[in-house]
Amino acid sequence: MAAWGGLTRQFGLNPDIVTLGKSLGGGIAIGAYGMSEMLARVMERHLDIDVGPSGLATGGTMYANALSMATTRAALQDILTLEGYQRVNALGTQLADGIEHAASTHGLAWRAHRLGGRSGFCLRPNLPLNAEDAALSLDIDFIDTRRVYMANHGIWEAIATAGPAASFAHTDTDIDYYLSVLNSFLDEIT
Repeated sequence: MAAWGGLTRQFGLNPDIVTLGKSLGGGIAIGAYGMSEMLARVMERHLDIDVGPSGLATGGTMYANALSMATTRAALQDILTLEGYQRVNALGTQLADGIEHAASTHGLAWRAHRLGGRSGFCLRPNLPLNAEDAALSLDIDFIDTRRVYMANHGIWEAIATAGPAASFAHTDTDIDYYLSVLNSFLDEIT
């Protein structure tokens, strides 16, 4: 979800298996996977069937249902486009730049994570290079306090450790509002 064609395209990766979830269908429950030709041949030889030996189970309760397929098609054709990602990435940059500016304005040597439309708070002067560095930047009291403050101002950050993100539904005005509330929050805690 962080890049048009996925991070596999952006980073020039050639994975054996790619799995995708509800972001592919615009938030509607769906799962999809792609794989190398070699793995596809193995899978085809070992499909789970109703009669005979057990094989690889590839279906599910909502496997290929009409709603998931229609929303995925609409998302891929009309929303998850190159132009859409370029717009969301610009919003993500606006968000991250604004977080860093707000921190600096309040005398905080913080950085903002950046990955497409996603951002987040690094409570240190340098972005982490590994999980150990990232753990040093987490402050659960800050996260919880910020999330409650934001929620009380009409902003919901769904995942505690993920930080804010610009979506395909957001606009410049939404990002500006987030940053305005962030500045008010930082005014109160600094």
